[in-house]
Amino acid sequence: MRIKLCCLSCGHSLDLGDAYENYRGAVRCWSCRALLNITLEEGLLKEMQPTPSTVAEARWDGGDPASRQES
Repeated sequence: MRIKLCCLSCGHSLDLGDAYENYRGAVRCWSCRALLNITLEEGLLKEMQPTPSTVAEARWDGGDPASRQES
């Protein structure tokens, strides 16, 4: 069974394999690099939440994190 999810940060389609049928943990969006915490049971999505700090990092476009200024 192929499991498909949409990233909460960028909307990119994530195609997860059979190993995720019963899974609780983190997955990273391959497009924007946001980290999503998910819970799947029997191939059905039970919960999906972005990790706030990684969503901000995914939207950041590079450079030294120490020199980054919040807008």
